[in-house]
Amino acid sequence: MNCIASVEWEPVSKQAVLSISGGLEDNEEFQATICSICLSDVQDGEVLACKHEFCKGCIKMWKARKASCPVCRSGDE
Repeated sequence: MNCIASVEWEPVSKQAVLSISGGLEDNEEFQATICSICLSDVQDGEVLACKHEFCKGCIKMWKARKASCPVCRSGDE
């Protein structure tokens, strides 16, 4: 039996991956929302006017320093 580290892998297209996964990328049921501040699953989420979602604690600390969205930098949220 060969070690998989010795196998030469060829990249596959995004379309091929989605066809295998059944298009899970577009299925909201399977999408975990990640807080872009702490990079973990959103806990007790807060959605800003620009529609970006963060952990309530993370965005509270961010807003203490800046009045803009950490992702798109849109104005006073």
